[in-house]
Amino acid sequence: MHLVVRAFVLYCASYALAYVILSLSISRNIAQVKDLNVMALPSWYTLSVGGTGASIGLLMPHLDHIYHVRPFKDWATVFRSLICYLGILLACVKFPNQDSLALTMSIGTMVGFLWYIGDRTLMGLAFASTATTIGTFVAQYTSFAGLFKWTDPDLFFVRSWIIPLLFGSCVLFGLLGRALHASK
Repeated sequence: MHLVVRAFVLYCASYALAYVILSLSISRNIAQVKDLNVMALPSWYTLSVGGTGASIGLLMPHLDHIYHVRPFKDWATVFRSLICYLGILLACVKFPNQDSLALTMSIGTMVGFLWYIGDRTLMGLAFASTATTIGTFVAQYTSFAGLFKWTDPDLFFVRSWIIPLLFGSCVLFGLLGRALHASK
């Protein structure tokens, strides 16, 4: 598949998933976005989320090639991981007022299994961990700057369960990028 088409598909998928996450977070009063119109999301949000998803999906196949990794590239695995991720997302949103440490540990265990089900490569684990660390700092900055506000932050301006959620999305978009790259 052509690079531009893959980037567009990854951007749209990332935007759609972020829209679902943001809508669920706002409807459950977990997060608040400054000057938000739900039908027209802020440009910083759409560009950053869509660009990040597309970047992760486009970068993973190239890292596989550089490090000679032969990941499991099957569309069934991608869809299974997507369903698993959506279940994890619903658990995060459904139980936001539970004990934060217990919820974070539970979600962390679930995304660990998501990585095991979908990726199983050390390079994928390292890349998702690095991207999650960067994403956590970006989430903290947007909260500190007042662009995005969590209703009950517990870890430096953000909710602690955002960390495993970011890890799961990195794994998911890495798998999607690999599957799109394999279906040339």
